[in-house]
Amino acid sequence: MATLRSLLRREFPPGWWHSGRWWTAGMADMGLGLIASFVTVVLIPRVLAALRHRGDLRRLRTLDRTIEGYVTSLLLYGSGLIWLIVMLVHGSSELTEASLLAPMALWAAVNATVAAIASALVLRSRWVDWIDWSVMHFIEVHAPVYDRSPETIEEYEARRLNTPP
Repeated sequence: MATLRSLLRREFPPGWWHSGRWWTAGMADMGLGLIASFVTVVLIPRVLAALRHRGDLRRLRTLDRTIEGYVTSLLLYGSGLIWLIVMLVHGSSELTEASLLAPMALWAAVNATVAAIASALVLRSRWVDWIDWSVMHFIEVHAPVYDRSPETIEEYEARRLNTPP
């Protein structure tokens, strides 16, 4: 079991504050999560590539990094789509003009569909290939980051599992 100190040391390696690589990796992950949450349509090529190669766990791992964003998008745009359908059916607001509701409904439907496909791909893969996902998780948790040399048994094992034969 990892202690808080080891977790913090892993997340904030020595010299992290002046490491451009650390900052760019963090910003890229945050930006990708925000894009997956709010503008899911932009990630259609990534989702289609993962759909074509759904047996390749390395490709699905890129979707897994932003699964929270896809689930958020699915909930956000799914509820927005339901709200728009209710507005269309009841017609009790000034917003019920078809010229406004149709593009909004199309945008919500496309975003929700992309998010649903991405979430389903990752969840199906995690269910079917759970042993491979657990190995990848072990490597992700224990592999030395930022070109640091391994210091523990787990780090050596993660490096061994990560290098091709």
